[in-house]
Amino acid sequence: MPQLDLQALSDQSALHRALGVRIERSTGGVAIIASVDSDYAVDAGASIVHGGIVATLLDTAATFALIAETDHDWVTIDLRVDYLRPTPLDAVTVRGEVLRAGKRIGRSRAALYDADGKLCATATGTFAPPARA
Repeated sequence: MPQLDLQALSDQSALHRALGVRIERSTGGVAIIASVDSDYAVDAGASIVHGGIVATLLDTAATFALIAETDHDWVTIDLRVDYLRPTPLDAVTVRGEVLRAGKRIGRSRAALYDADGKLCATATGTFAPPARA
């Protein structure tokens, strides 16, 4: 059975395209590389990434980890984000891994690292397959 093209799925999102999100499968999940520039700073002239962008990247990695394992989409039910240090504007790496992928509920987590490899934020989430219309 062919695997979903994670990059093509990610590229459907204008935000993912704007952030230059690149997704790779890894053991137990995914690795995401993104470029966060001043458009995503907390305010004009700041050198720190807005927390909403950090949460978005963590959510994306956690979701795509489940997609990579199950080959179907998932939607976020709950996401807990822990901001450990400010994330500087630059390239970031976000690693997502599956904790559990059931038929109705999935759990995964993600960790965001700055360009120097410092851990800046983590998240753990609960996900479900999208409702069928």
